[in-house]
Amino acid sequence: MLIWSFELPWAVVADMGQPTVRRWIGIFLGVPGLRVLALNNLLPVEMLYGRLLTSHCGASLVIENKVGYGTYLRTQIATGFRIVASDERFPTAWVRAEAKEIDLTMLGYGGLSDILVTVAERLFVDHDLIAQVLCPMQIFPFQINRFVPVLRGAKRLLVIEEGQGYAGFGAEVIAQLTTCYPELCGKTRRVMPPCDIIPSSGTMEAAMLRRLHPLLRRLLLFANEKRAVRSDC
Repeated sequence: MLIWSFELPWAVVADMGQPTVRRWIGIFLGVPGLRVLALNNLLPVEMLYGRLLTSHCGASLVIENKVGYGTYLRTQIATGFRIVASDERFPTAWVRAEAKEIDLTMLGYGGLSDILVTVAERLFVDHDLIAQVLCPMQIFPFQINRFVPVLRGAKRLLVIEEGQGYAGFGAEVIAQLTTCYPELCGKTRRVMPPCDIIPSSGTMEAAMLRRLHPLLRRLLLFANEKRAVRSDC
């Protein structure tokens, strides 16, 4: 078994121009025989490394977000939500809202997990909108079909990219939806940072990447739309 590990975010490589690590990840997505995994703070780390090191998984690429090194496992969550792990070898975290009607599903991976849960809580407390979060641990190979019942239970789907959108994970998700479940495309949008160099500055990086306040603003606009079919760069 061969394991590689890449560390994010982009400040580490910002002086190299375009975020090189993200471009490498885009190249590795889709390589036959290579498994691509991403840590998040919704599920214990042993669910990734414990299973990776004790089973025959083949060559694997693990994405780690350096910001996550100082982030605790998210055990506290707002009343009305609970974290459910799927039955996959490398499970998907589903932050499930205990409600009959769901306004929005947010789909993202890795370091976005904590932000998306906070957004879901804020949408509920401040705007009376019910959101749920899907955060896959394995982003390649990835099949959207197992999550379709969850997606159909919500009025809208937002796919969030932290890095560059071109040929990214979100593009693959929407491509699978378009091919196999076109009825879901009319209520789907993808958001991503501008197609530009990500700066090596905490303030400017937060403004460019999908952080809390910009994401909240876009979600509120999205929630008021009747249909959403385009990607938003």
